[in-house]
Amino acid sequence: MEQRNIKRPKQSIGILYAGTYFNPKGRNAPARRVEHFSKGFAYNGFKTTLFLPRKNNVEVLENEEFQNLNYKIVGKASRFFLMAKISFILGLISKIRSVNVLFFYDVNIDLSFVAIMGRLMGKKIIIQTSDIFSHSQGSFFKKLLHRLLDFLNPKIAHINVAISEKILNKISTVSLNSEKCIVPLMVDTNEFSLAKSSFIRNKYNLNEHSILIGYTGTFWKIYGVETLIKAFTQLATSYKNIVLVLAGPDKFSDLHDNIPELFKKYKIESKAIFTGWLKTEELIDTVSGCDIMVMPHSDHPFCQFGMPYKIAEYSSLGKAIVTTDVADIDVYYKNEQNALICKPSDTEGMKKSLESLITNKTLRKSLGENVRKTAVNQFHFTEALKPLIDKL
Repeated sequence: MEQRNIKRPKQSIGILYAGTYFNPKGRNAPARRVEHFSKGFAYNGFKTTLFLPRKNNVEVLENEEFQNLNYKIVGKASRFFLMAKISFILGLISKIRSVNVLFFYDVNIDLSFVAIMGRLMGKKIIIQTSDIFSHSQGSFFKKLLHRLLDFLNPKIAHINVAISEKILNKISTVSLNSEKCIVPLMVDTNEFSLAKSSFIRNKYNLNEHSILIGYTGTFWKIYGVETLIKAFTQLATSYKNIVLVLAGPDKFSDLHDNIPELFKKYKIESKAIFTGWLKTEELIDTVSGCDIMVMPHSDHPFCQFGMPYKIAEYSSLGKAIVTTDVADIDVYYKNEQNALICKPSDTEGMKKSLESLITNKTLRKSLGENVRKTAVNQFHFTEALKPLIDKL
């Protein structure tokens, strides 16, 4: 990716990310969003450094697609969790002296402290918020900590960046004086144009007449995957050529759906595929091979704020999409124009939407073409980042 030839005062941006899995061969959704911010800043002429904790896979440093960026692994490896945290925090405080602007992604308690220190050092602070974690599933003490961060972090920032209007509205009630903007879902639409649509059909020996209905991501119960499975089960008796494809980590708990067990419960083992965790390239190829993609999030409060990254990726590949009406879906998606939209947790509504697409190839094609335009015009990272770039 070439850097734009833009004349601007020399500014250096440090991106601070405390997450793991920052490995291009298998990066998760938060890491992909950080990647797009990083590439977007570099593309717009900023000297960009991404600071990562030692726990990350250093293969990222050797990947050519990141060659326009500077990476620094911070902290020392330690068998002791607390020591590793302290090392990371102290390492960040020493290294951020060299940059003018600090960009924080989904600030945890560690980064919150660093953000305060950065502000005291005279740095411009940008805090990006993708979710309201105080509404997530978890223990009482974890939710209490998140409530504190939801209150504190927006006050630290000079610029607050939100992924959705609903998050921005919530931030606005806490931080009255900071600048604010929305940077929506981001995707590199060029990356998705290289997908191999035959991957999933070849791997599972599915013929060209099979209609593949897919979902990718994690399986938190609040994400509504069981609603999708129920709707599929009802349709499978009438449409013998449909196949359900679920791709994601096999992490099951009281808070997660156990996908193999749900397949058994609804007696669809012969009609459904659970791929487990896939590398990023395989995941893209899997979505490319599906005919219909589904975003079935429930009406849980957590789902009403953050926008699911997966839907931008479905859109980028030009897939016919069925989505529930959560968060900012209605801002970017219009029913029967670039997606079919149903109510959260509505099995019957999802069934009818899926059936409309199963029986109408022309509708699948037109929705896919329209939603691809949505991805290119609104979610491609160079376009999506413009509201923030204009403030720097």
